[in-house]
Amino acid sequence: MGDEEIFFVWGEPQHLAEAREWLTGRLHTSWLLDEEIGELNLALTEALTNLLQHAEIRTKSELRVQIEDTRVHVLIADDSPPFEPGHSPDEEREGGFGLLLLNMLTDEVSVETGATGGSVLRLTKYRPDV
Repeated sequence: MGDEEIFFVWGEPQHLAEAREWLTGRLHTSWLLDEEIGELNLALTEALTNLLQHAEIRTKSELRVQIEDTRVHVLIADDSPPFEPGHSPDEEREGGFGLLLLNMLTDEVSVETGATGGSVLRLTKYRPDV
């Protein structure tokens, strides 16, 4: 396994920029291209915005970046009730496109229940030349 770094972000909108800045700094040490870093930053923003919008309580989220030779993982863990993906976007209503967008911006998206409850969202980018 490669390097891993952790950052905590509080569940308030003003902290989104800090999370993006932290992520950008970590990803610039990897093999990712600037465009791919931008895609992961947009995915992070979407995920954290959804968490702020749908979480029943304001809590801090734990961000982890795992940089490996062939892939990069961005993990977002929180203590809110487990997230259960299920519905498809509805053209009649606003929203509902978060997972679709995350899947467009990354190579792989998974949601797991955390060790102490809550959810862990894993966003993965694979190295294209491997």
